[in-house]
Amino acid sequence: MTANFAVTDGIAAIVLDDAARRNALGFDTLASIAQAVRQAEQAQAGAIVISATGPVFSAGADFNDLTGTSADIDFDTAVARATSALRRTHIPVIAAVHGPCLGAAVDLVVSADVVIASTAARFEVPAVRLGILYNPEALAVMRGRLNGAMMRQLLLGISVSATDAAMGGMVARVVDTDELPGIVDQLVRQLCAGQRGALGATKELLNQLDVGPVPLDQWTPLRRCLLDTPERHQAIAARKRPTPS
Repeated sequence: MTANFAVTDGIAAIVLDDAARRNALGFDTLASIAQAVRQAEQAQAGAIVISATGPVFSAGADFNDLTGTSADIDFDTAVARATSALRRTHIPVIAAVHGPCLGAAVDLVVSADVVIASTAARFEVPAVRLGILYNPEALAVMRGRLNGAMMRQLLLGISVSATDAAMGGMVARVVDTDELPGIVDQLVRQLCAGQRGALGATKELLNQLDVGPVPLDQWTPLRRCLLDTPERHQAIAARKRPTPS
């Protein structure tokens, strides 16, 4: 199964679409996700939305692509390529999670900028039950984006509800399942109203802050540059009120 990709009205959609196999993530699917991010950039999309069909968001790794040996480190590499593409793109990424999200799919969701989950969603990383120490590089990313209690529950194999995931920093908002598409659409439109340069710079700075101390003075030149863009001048001018005579 590969991830379907389309751009409509400036919004890039990446859809996991193999409901019969619970949207399992194999090498081809992960490569398709990374490729879709590049296509979204080429199309100058204003936002990327990741969603899925069927009752399950994703069951995680496609076991047909695993060997049960140390060769499966190659799968970690494939996951890392997909998640890195989501984090590194200048385009805001929204994950719409409507159902169970397991294993490597949790990696994908954590790599999104904003996660909206339905009340039917739950999150679980069953690695320890499969005799696996989860990829340490992935854990380092999670540590920057989730609180410690949330991380420990996930990595020790405990299933986490959407509400608890919100308390743990993974989910921005929990909504009823039938409200999910409308809420995501509203969010996407708000993001698309932002200036592309400012969005990209803000996302990159947030990513750096996730993983450790950042030399903030290095960001001053870019900030000054953004302060002087024509787009910012126009945005400020449009919000000025007439001076009373």
